[in-house]
Amino acid sequence: MLRSVRYWTALAAVTVLVSAVAWAADATATGKWNWKQRLGPNGDEVEITLELKQDGEKLTGSWSLDDIKVEIQEGTVKDGNIAFVVMREFNGSPIKTIFKGKQDGDTIQGTRVITIDGVERMLEWTAKRAK
Repeated sequence: MLRSVRYWTALAAVTVLVSAVAWAADATATGKWNWKQRLGPNGDEVEITLELKQDGEKLTGSWSLDDIKVEIQEGTVKDGNIAFVVMREFNGSPIKTIFKGKQDGDTIQGTRVITIDGVERMLEWTAKRAK
């Protein structure tokens, strides 16, 4: 009887530990994230991919669209608030995009400010963690 109680107690403890580790992994921004947005004069829908790695409050990784892939800059995470910058070029003009968002489980939702030729435009974005 005592052996059976110890077995079930140990099994319950392992289950709680595994669940806590899995929850902690989902609570970080680390992983692959996707969303779709419309671009260009025709409003063509494209898929954007983020590959993020969180180390404490530091966020690194890449942003990609079709065959364009750039490293994110100035990445931070604090209390689920995510921020980073993407610098790229289009037709010889630099494009700076400042992303800010709030992670809630497998979703990051926020705003991005795109600056092209000194003109700023704010848009919303929602990314889902790739499974």
